[in-house]
Amino acid sequence: MTTPPVPEPLDPARALDATRASVARDGSIYLPIAGAFVLLPQLATMLLGPQMPATTDAMMKLLTTAPWPLLLSLLVPAFIGLIADLTISRLVIDAADGRATPPRAALLLALRAWPLLLLAFATLFIAVMGLALVASPLGMTAALLVAMPIGLVLMARMLPLIPLLSVEPRAPFDALQRSWALGNGNGWRLFESFMKQLASWRTPGHRFRHR
Repeated sequence: MTTPPVPEPLDPARALDATRASVARDGSIYLPIAGAFVLLPQLATMLLGPQMPATTDAMMKLLTTAPWPLLLSLLVPAFIGLIADLTISRLVIDAADGRATPPRAALLLALRAWPLLLLAFATLFIAVMGLALVASPLGMTAALLVAMPIGLVLMARMLPLIPLLSVEPRAPFDALQRSWALGNGNGWRLFESFMKQLASWRTPGHRFRHR
């Protein structure tokens, strides 16, 4: 029985440089992809979805009284936007490796990897919810104190998941293991990057309605 190869650790500096170079060179290709799978779904949600709460307190109250309309208006555009993430990640990686991949081919590959990515995220969600349920007898506050920090750390360590699945479609649990291994030695950098993204994240509909 052979020992599986240990994945090389992620090099954030090289990944960032490759991304910047690719965007500077091929940004005109990426914009229509982002527009179709990120901006249009969010615009549709803004026009057709429920009114977004103006404050965090209002959002928490809505989540406890009528959560599904709000959750769907947030999650559906986010899930569709992952198609753009996968497509652009594939184009950036292939360009860095000297391969000229047509956007249409990258999109088709992204559509194949998309269900695997959703299953991987679902696996993470179930794991975090399982931890919350274990802590739930101690009260809702205890459950949140257990689930939220662990969930944030897991999501941060899974940042390599999208570029990984864009070039190496694999079973969800295997992809999660591989993504975790790729982040070895860069856990804190990934966590900082994830928290910055989380702090700056607001939907276009929310900005439009409350600026």
